[in-house]
Amino acid sequence: MERSFVPENEKARMRLVSLVNRITDVDLGKDAGEGWTVGVIFGHMAFWDQRTIVMLRRWKKSGVASSPVDIEVLNESLAPILKAIPARNSVSMFLETAETLCREIENLDDELVTAIEALGDKMRLHRYIHWQMHIDQIEKIIQ
Repeated sequence: MERSFVPENEKARMRLVSLVNRITDVDLGKDAGEGWTVGVIFGHMAFWDQRTIVMLRRWKKSGVASSPVDIEVLNESLAPILKAIPARNSVSMFLETAETLCREIENLDDELVTAIEALGDKMRLHRYIHWQMHIDQIEKIIQ
């Protein structure tokens, strides 16, 4: 089975590790718009990756099923909570969840991958799409 998302996820994750290695505490506090900071973006990515990990583990046990959410409402609801978390903690959480998620995705069996892809939400397995969007956003902010 073709799994181009595996190396793409890893490439984007390593790009994020490189970004984290050069980002300063001042950078983490920079405004990202709509009340978000760079630190909040890392917390946001950690949350969505953790949610994906939970979904993958649940699907392994119980089978794949749709799990719709109102993304905009959830992101808006999370923002004040993510702001309360020290930015470096958000970065650490993100790095841990991204690493765990990459390993989880790599180890999925073909049947589960096929079922997940049938849901039509590409970002479940192609995490690099979400990460690259935020990498570009963060790099513009901190330059």
